[in-house]
Amino acid sequence: MVVLLLVLNLIVMGMVMTGGGDSAISVLNVDGVRAMYATEAGMNMALRELIVNLDEDTDGTVGSISDDANDANDPVVGTAAVVVSRTDGVTNATIRSRGRARDAARAIETELPLDRCGIPFETGTVVAGGTPVTIDLKKRYVNPVVVCTPHINNNTVPIVPRVDNVDADSFDLRLQEPGDGTTPASELISYMVMESGSWTVNGVAFEAQRYSSSTTDQDNSWVGTVQSYLQTYTSPVVLGQVMTENDSLWSAFWCRGSSRSAPPSNTTIWTGKHVAEDSNVARAIETVGFIVFETGNGTIGTVAMDARLSADNVLGMSDSPPYNAPFNTSFTTTPDIILATMAAMDGGNGGWALVHGEPGATTALAQVVVEEDQINDSERNHTSEQVGVVAFEEATLTPPVLVWREVAP
Repeated sequence: MVVLLLVLNLIVMGMVMTGGGDSAISVLNVDGVRAMYATEAGMNMALRELIVNLDEDTDGTVGSISDDANDANDPVVGTAAVVVSRTDGVTNATIRSRGRARDAARAIETELPLDRCGIPFETGTVVAGGTPVTIDLKKRYVNPVVVCTPHINNNTVPIVPRVDNVDADSFDLRLQEPGDGTTPASELISYMVMESGSWTVNGVAFEAQRYSSSTTDQDNSWVGTVQSYLQTYTSPVVLGQVMTENDSLWSAFWCRGSSRSAPPSNTTIWTGKHVAEDSNVARAIETVGFIVFETGNGTIGTVAMDARLSADNVLGMSDSPPYNAPFNTSFTTTPDIILATMAAMDGGNGGWALVHGEPGATTALAQVVVEEDQINDSERNHTSEQVGVVAFEEATLTPPVLVWREVAP
């Protein structure tokens, strides 16, 4: 293409010397080609921002390029400049790229669902066992928060998810048996990765936070670390995860409200890591992350989701699982992503929530259970607990695919 443009330049130069009107038309045609190349390059720049979820040109918006009303700093492709704007509607964003080269201008436009336009999280599933697997993310993050919930379907021993090596575009995940007596079999695991901060998308409010935890709770002491919400909630649903493996010994996330047996409320939230009945309670400092959703159901971009706290009726693996946690509104199809966290600690021995079986849900409800360790005793019975469940009908936030149309510049 470069050779073609050089040839065209030579032709144009010859026309400039030999003919007036024809030369002006030819210059305009070549400049139109240059403008179009710049327009397509601008759309690709915007696409990169959307994929990595970063405002790389610092114009204030992910998915726009130099949209700051200052033509002087627009990117230049060859001899043509380009600017890309983003306009958000109810469910879609319109991305418009306009290139200009002297008197010529070209523009293209595309529409994308909002869940593919810089929404600061993604979900997915992976199969993992006792050996760590690396999950490569579709987006890039600055301060990511990771939460995971395994299904228990293939194991006869307790399992807890262990996360490590969280960085901008990947993390490691494995299953561990508390006490390390057995290497767990592989299970289906749902995960969510969210950028730290508070967000509201399509009326759905959520946030993510992370911190270093030096406190380790256990069956004789349930305290946690007091937190503050980043925005206002009426009925929060909390998910959480120990996000590092600084200590090879196991630990699990837990949360509470005003007391050990009270779920997080709209004013009070404590979070932490615990080792339940493990007699060895010493642990290294770990990074703990938690995600909060407002209770309700909705659609983020094109993906249906639901967040709700179950009734106080979820018991242990040695009781009679599974236990039903109804959604606010039924899904059209069985949700692929089910994330669950206990909402308090009624049982003093400690525990954590798992999804029971596969698929672990119907269109109307999730099937969950409370798990316990077997380090101090073999029983896995547990008193009734409330469990926070967040479900998505399908994995969210695949990279956008652009199909653009040319529009008037």
